[in-house]
Amino acid sequence: MSKSVNMEYVVFLCVVAALGGILFGYDTAVISGTTAIVKAQFGLSTGLEGWYVGCALIGSIIGVSVAGLLSDKLGRKKTMLISALMFSISAIGCAGHGRRPHTWPSRQLVVRIHTYSGTC
Repeated sequence: MSKSVNMEYVVFLCVVAALGGILFGYDTAVISGTTAIVKAQFGLSTGLEGWYVGCALIGSIIGVSVAGLLSDKLGRKKTMLISALMFSISAIGCAGHGRRPHTWPSRQLVVRIHTYSGTC
């Protein structure tokens, strides 16, 4: 028995997998760029620094999963619109207040958006 292979589909799957790897690598690079600042600000030991990086990467994985479930339920367009609205609100909240303590809710929103939308 000979089965035919749809090479276009195989190439598509390879491109999607490669893009996923690139984006996860980009997330890792962004997170790694913040470690020195976070370590200095919070006085983290080497173990806690590893915990920080690991949790951020796990958050990225969970975010991608949640975004996938939302897009299956609501559709890709609505999910992207909701993410864009949440990003816009959090950016305005963070930019409008600088480093004052009352910006913490805006910054917490940014963290949650990045986690649940699967981006970083």
